[in-house]
Amino acid sequence: MRAPEVTGPDWRRARGYSLLEVLIALVVLSIGLLGLAGLQHLSLQRNQSAYHRTVATLLAYDIADRMRANRVALSSYVLSPPASSITAPQDCESAACTPAQLAVFDLSKWLSEMSSRLPAAKGEIAQSGNEFTIKVLWDDTRQGLTGTTCSGAATDMKCFKLVFRP
Repeated sequence: MRAPEVTGPDWRRARGYSLLEVLIALVVLSIGLLGLAGLQHLSLQRNQSAYHRTVATLLAYDIADRMRANRVALSSYVLSPPASSITAPQDCESAACTPAQLAVFDLSKWLSEMSSRLPAAKGEIAQSGNEFTIKVLWDDTRQGLTGTTCSGAATDMKCFKLVFRP
């Protein structure tokens, strides 16, 4: 049995509609996939920024713990203006050091760790009476994020600030 033939004006108007429907579906699907890719990109940016903030927090608490362990030389830990590196005169892990030398060694290790884990990182430690303020600054412009939470810091740097009393 043969299928009935479609003839007449309806057949000519219907020709090509299925192809047009497929093309419209592809356009809608591609717009959706582009939106999904944009969301994935934004998610990765925010994730990297959160990771940097976590590292900055850990580094600030690390130097605060080092300062608490070396209370004799607390004033030797003051590091202002923000610095990205400092050279320790000797290695206090393998040789005996004075408390002041240990402070310089701790700062050297702290800044070295900071520069290896955060982009364009700088650190600052200020003292006001018996209160210390630790600032960890890093460049977060690659993630498309600018602004700061620390007063006096450059606007293209992110900042974590910790105030403590040893």
